[in-house]
Amino acid sequence: MMFYIYLQLILDVWKKENLITEGSEEKKFEVYKIPLSLLNLDRTIIFQSHNFDYENFNPDLNKFDRFISENYRELNEVPKEQIKVWHADKKVSRSLFWYSHIMHILSESEIDISDCEVIFCK
Repeated sequence: MMFYIYLQLILDVWKKENLITEGSEEKKFEVYKIPLSLLNLDRTIIFQSHNFDYENFNPDLNKFDRFISENYRELNEVPKEQIKVWHADKKVSRSLFWYSHIMHILSESEIDISDCEVIFCK
């Protein structure tokens, strides 16, 4: 099983929903496809924010938890709630946060990416 930042899905939604900022259509990003086997599970957690109301931020809605590889499932689409947040942010000229409400996998250990596949997103 592999995990990777699903940047291309986000970029595709931004294009489809007309959220992409002017000039950024030509940007290319490199991301690494990292096997779960490279993670030190004792030093890896997940973080997810459920703060969908920018004006009423509540720290209690930020969740940190132990990363359990057996429970991990790659996302194949951007959550609809996230897309709504981006539209609301654009409407009031706020910067769009790439992963403001999408699960993050955080590793406190160094990860050797020398043999990891590189994915080019644009």
